[in-house]
Amino acid sequence: THPNTCCYYSNLDKVERRWHEYIGDAVREKDFFSRHKNIAVWQKESGELRAVGSFLDSFHELGITVEMGKEGRITRFDADFLRAPGRICFGTAQRVQQLIGQSLEQLTRSFIQQSLGGGSGCAHLLDIGQETFGCLGQVIGV
Repeated sequence: THPNTCCYYSNLDKVERRWHEYIGDAVREKDFFSRHKNIAVWQKESGELRAVGSFLDSFHELGITVEMGKEGRITRFDADFLRAPGRICFGTAQRVQQLIGQSLEQLTRSFIQQSLGGGSGCAHLLDIGQETFGCLGQVIGV
């Protein structure tokens, strides 16, 4: 029902269990769904910025770390999935490497979407990535 939104739904022939097998049959009477996003940005002693973001909902849990040099270029971008519907989702964490070396000032929403989202990416990784870049942009005035 969601083709090209993420690698899971774009590769249903490769997933080891379907969505309803993952979420189980438990009846949700009060807590239907929850989502939490958290982003912290700080300056290291070297003057570089570090941002740590986390995304947690009823079915997913992932975190990212982004470091940016004084000149505004991304020097590090790591992503880790702790919980997701299938192993195929965990592989999308490697896509963040495409953004290393990019200037935050020149990053477009479209490039971030192509790098992290779409049929071979992860909508949740894209979500927390965009939010984190937005926070870094606020800090440096972009």
